[in-house]
Amino acid sequence: MDRILASDGASTARPHFKIEKTPDDTYRVFIAVARFSADENSVEVKENALIIAAGKNFANEGKIYLYCSIANRNFEKRFQLVP
Repeated sequence: MDRILASDGASTARPHFKIEKTPDDTYRVFIAVARFSADENSVEVKENALIIAAGKNFANEGKIYLYCSIANRNFEKRFQLVP
């Protein structure tokens, strides 16, 4: 995990995220996932990668916004796990 910021999965593309190292040498990943409910998010570890994704159909949301700077797009963020 110490080398994660050098990997492709840690690009500066949205959504924004932060990685916290705790005193007991574990890590926490925080991702800003506005407009997604808990059941629209997925977190999995697969082939030495942490994959965090969210998806929904924004076309059927049915709301009218006067202004919205929050992106209406699904995402997948991958972090390479290094032993």
